[in-house]
Amino acid sequence: MLSCKDVANRASDYLDNQTNTNLRWQMRLHLMMCSHCRRFMRHLRLTRHLVKTTVQQEKNDVDTEAIYRRVLQKIEAGKKT
Repeated sequence: MLSCKDVANRASDYLDNQTNTNLRWQMRLHLMMCSHCRRFMRHLRLTRHLVKTTVQQEKNDVDTEAIYRRVLQKIEAGKKT
C-alpha cells in the first residue's frame, strides 16, 4: 500500500500516464481510500490546467512576470465566483 507521501511524489507521473500498470492500480486504490490525496490530486490537475492554458495564451510572451500576473488574476477571478 502506498503512503500519502508516495502518492504526492508520484502524482505528476500518474497524471502524465507515465506509471506502470501495478503502480497505477496502487495509486487508484490509495486515492479511493484517502480524501486528502484526492483533494491534492484535484488541486494538482487544476493547477496544471491553469498553467497550461495561461502559457498557451502567452505563447509569444516569455515574460514570466506577465504569466505570473495572469495566473494570479485567474485565481482571484475564481475566488469571486
